[in-house]
Amino acid sequence: VDYYPMNEGTGTYALDHAQGANARLINAGWAMPRGWSLRTDGHAVRLDENALNRTAEQDYTLMFWFKTDEQGRGATPADWLSNGEKRR
Repeated sequence: VDYYPMNEGTGTYALDHAQGANARLINAGWAMPRGWSLRTDGHAVRLDENALNRTAEQDYTLMFWFKTDEQGRGATPADWLSNGEKRR
């Protein structure tokens, strides 16, 4: 089993996280897609529904980071995130 997540972003090798059989990249380059960040300060945000449109062959990942205080309080509950569908 080989596992090449290829998320290094630099270098001439893709690291194998399963067996250590790293793969040398020949005539290849790294593409680093542009990301977005947003500070809400507790205000609601709605993304343009066309902003993340992709074809059936494309993929993307949404990641959320929430700042907490020293006691771990302040993270946004999952119920505050919505894909626009109404809950039943």
